[in-house]
Amino acid sequence: MLERPFSSSTTSLPSPNDLVAVLDALDTALVWTDATTTIRGCNEAFAELLDKPSPDAVIGLSLPQLLPLRGVPAASHPIRAALLGNFPAATYQRDTLSGSHLSIAGYHAAAAGAVQAVLNITPVAAPPCRETPARLAGLQRQLALQQAKRQVDRQQRRQAEAILKRQMARDRLLSQVARALLNRDLDAAIDFALHAIGRFTRCDRSYLFRYSANGREATCTHEWCAPGIQAFIDESQQVSIANFPWTHSECQQGRAVPVADVADLPQRGCGTARMAAPIDPVAAARAHDSPQSDRRLHRPRCRAHPS
Repeated sequence: MLERPFSSSTTSLPSPNDLVAVLDALDTALVWTDATTTIRGCNEAFAELLDKPSPDAVIGLSLPQLLPLRGVPAASHPIRAALLGNFPAATYQRDTLSGSHLSIAGYHAAAAGAVQAVLNITPVAAPPCRETPARLAGLQRQLALQQAKRQVDRQQRRQAEAILKRQMARDRLLSQVARALLNRDLDAAIDFALHAIGRFTRCDRSYLFRYSANGREATCTHEWCAPGIQAFIDESQQVSIANFPWTHSECQQGRAVPVADVADLPQRGCGTARMAAPIDPVAAARAHDSPQSDRRLHRPRCRAHPS
């Protein structure tokens, strides 16, 4: 390995061909330049760093403009200064599997055309090892697993952030509806609540039903429809509860009734075809707004509407 700069008083410098002959066997990248840092010669190892077919394809190129080389980090200021003619000895550490470093050895000479810079890739503690195919395959699998783990972590983080964002939006919605019920006229507050809930759940429609005094019928008193959706409030007056025994039973027990698909409803809960058709998922809720405990049923049909 050549690391000590030669002084200008050196009387005998190794010729480039001698250097190539010696260092080619050591798997060392070697290049020599003239005073303008134009490459005048190199060995096969240096040509491989540049992805060149042969050393002849490198001759005449400017060495500083080629940095960073393939597999070699960008030159630091000391290294670039060495290449431009100041010739301090310089070493640039890099972290690789083979544990090698980049070193520059400068050469002074009185005669024009003498060797001026040598670029070495040399081992720190031991010669670079040749990775076996099995070890390379193991490293590739390890890298693939690490990349897959990072991808899964990113997906889980995005999912958690989406859930948290949805929960925060729901809390804001509940707060807005509560304030509306306290501060607005009841009908206006109900209309606002149905609109807000319908947009939040991306529904086609939001309904509010009032039970009759005898509890045998329910009448739609308020309805919100998404743009382009036909209203059903006129067809939803004095609906017989007997048509919806299962949904009514769930409501009576104060439970919400989410249904992802009408086809999944029990046969006894589907009601008439006329009423079941516009209801995709059903969400039922029981509400109380008076000492007489008037019961109200909210039924949205959900699909992906823009918010």
